[in-house]
Order: sequence, then C-alpha cells, then structure tokens
Amino acid sequence: MATGPTSFHLWQLSHIDTARIYSALDVGCGAGDLTHALRTLMPSSALITALDVQRSSAVATYKRLAVDVMLARMESLPVASAQYELVTAGHVLPSATNIKTAIIEMYRVLAEGGLLMASADSKTSGRR
Repeated sequence: MATGPTSFHLWQLSHIDTARIYSALDVGCGAGDLTHALRTLMPSSALITALDVQRSSAVATYKRLAVDVMLARMESLPVASAQYELVTAGHVLPSATNIKTAIIEMYRVLAEGGLLMASADSKTSGRR
C-alpha cells in the first residue's frame, strides 16, 4: 500500500521554493519517499527523475510514482550537464565509493543557479 510523503521529507523541502522548480533529480531514491515529497510539492508538469544503484529501488519508485527512473551510481550520473534545477541526495552520501566525486557529479548536472540538497546519515536516519 503506497503511503504519502513523510513529514521529514516535507520539512526538508519546506526550505526550498519547490513551486518554482520544474526539474529535479533524486539521487539514491531508495523507496521513493523523498521523490514522493517532490511530486507532491512541485508543479504537476515538473520533470522528476529518481536514481538509485539498486534495481529493486528504482523499479519500486517507478511503480509507486510513475516518475522517470535511472539505474546508476551517484559517482557517474548518466545525465548531461546543467539539466536539473534541484538535485536531492537524502542520506546517501556515506554510501558513495567516493563522496567528493559524487558531489562533483551532482553539481555538474545542476543548472545555473540550481540547488543541491544533500543530507548524511545520523543515528535516527530512516526512523523519522
């Protein structure tokens, strides 16, 4: 049974004017909770792409939300430069094989003036 976006993800995105963003990439989408919050808050015509290294996560997010999905590592994004106004990476940076490379890649795909919202794991990650 699909659920709505979590209050934590809605809180994270409350710091961004998502109503003015028309393209977003959710790196490390996992179960699609942050992707779902993006879909809820962004304009209905917005392009939202979910990316994960795990095929099962990408497929589950697609089935749940019908957004574009990609299967790839965050250190090598299969996306042209300057494509997204917002890139999110919720609690995935510690799993990167090279965090610096991952951040450089996320920055590369941001459009001029775009935003990167990244968070790292904490003791309560996944329990919010």
